Amino acid sequence: MFTPVLAKHSKSLQSDPILGLITDAEGELWVRMQTAGILRYSHGKFESLASGPETTVTQVTAIARENAARMLLSDLISGTLRLRRRKLDLVAPANILPGSSVTMSIAETAGGKIRLGTLGAGLFYLENGRATWVTQRLTEKKINCLLPVGDQELWVGTVHRVKRRLRAEDFETRV
Repeated sequence: MFTPVLAKHSKSLQSDPILGLITDAEGELWVRMQTAGILRYSHGKFESLASGPETTVTQVTAIARENAARMLLSDLISGTLRLRRRKLDLVAPANILPGSSVTMSIAETAGGKIRLGTLGAGLFYLENGRATWVTQRLTEKKINCLLPVGDQELWVGTVHRVKRRLRAEDFETRV
């Protein structure tokens, strides 16, 4: 049996679509809402992720758990951020991607590379403060989801198919 959790909270939370769920290293639930940003569910109540003076998170488009059980998120205004001990650290500014690319998915692969799947510009990885476009055998530009598996695999869900990276930047079509 499912128990409605949001029903106990404000009306605005009840009507805001939930776009993502993730747990952190402490086992607390983080909820990506369409308009309310990121909420943390702790001790039976929801709390908004507090933005700092240099970092604002109001238009979050992607969340993921890092290998070290921290959280990565992408915000339209601030860029790619890492949540560590309730503090947001900037990984890369939003303007690092070409044009008005919207990050739809984010993942950390083995070795600590952060991958960004965008709505219209394709797949990128972050390294030394720069975004590098992945072009080898991946012609799709609309990347909806990413799933790193083990040391060498990265599954990429696009608008039309699922692709799997086996090593380096090689991709094979699976569906």
